[in-house]
Amino acid sequence: MPMSPSHYRLTMQSGAEEVVLTAQSEREMCIDGEKLLRSLFWAELPAKCLIQSSDAASGMRVKAYFADVLAELRATVRG
Repeated sequence: MPMSPSHYRLTMQSGAEEVVLTAQSEREMCIDGEKLLRSLFWAELPAKCLIQSSDAASGMRVKAYFADVLAELRATVRG
């Protein structure tokens, strides 16, 4: 699937609901994706996500960033 004109695409599913975010930059994807992850986490909604990028290395950095956000959220819950 081509990524133009957006270079990043995040598809997040929670139950029967699906949200798709697109972004032109890695930074924009991290900011918007983090907001979505935080809202789903605090609402205690399970989610699956797929990150697509026109640049594999950049896509891996976004994935690692989201993993760090989730680790931070889990640590906050545990106290």
